[in-house]
Amino acid sequence: MERVRVKVCGITNREDARLAVRLGADALGFIFTESPRRIDVPTARRIIRQLPPFVVTVGVFKDQTLSEVIETMNYVGLSYAQLHGSESPEYARRLGRRAIKVFSINGTKTREEIERYNLNTIMLDMPKGSVGTILEYADVARQFVGPSHLILAGGLTPENVGEVILRIRPFAVDVASGVESYPGKKSVAKLERFIRAVREVEHALRATR
Repeated sequence: MERVRVKVCGITNREDARLAVRLGADALGFIFTESPRRIDVPTARRIIRQLPPFVVTVGVFKDQTLSEVIETMNYVGLSYAQLHGSESPEYARRLGRRAIKVFSINGTKTREEIERYNLNTIMLDMPKGSVGTILEYADVARQFVGPSHLILAGGLTPENVGEVILRIRPFAVDVASGVESYPGKKSVAKLERFIRAVREVEHALRATR
């Protein structure tokens, strides 16, 4: 299988950004909407300007105006906009390949919404819960794997991410609270274990080909 990308979301400080990159994260997420992990625009810009080349940066937005999103992306230096609100298909299309639309898993309605947006990259947000619940929703997510780049988020931890990848084979996984010491502060140990779990399952899958 192809390499599974890891996005570490909810970055609030330079130390966590550097930690995530050092441990092998492919992308960092910065939240510009209501959240315990919200970051202000100037701080995000300072952090991103100090990152090494080729690190993908994603801004998380929810129902902000398109002009505000574009202005923030350009000023901060963001690679993508992750849309968590009720943004329309036209809104997302105007961002082009820089748009990542988030969908909550809720059966047929989710499939219809994905088809209506017709984007290159989508994120499926799985409800938080027990490992069993996450894996149940991971199986639901399988039906949406197709030409789009599929990112899985919601409830992922070092303990369950490996099995979720085995079941779904996503393009990327997104983690925030699952690797934190407390909201807004990443745990070195948890982040190490999360990324190690992703790489170990990749290695196992390649060995079986």
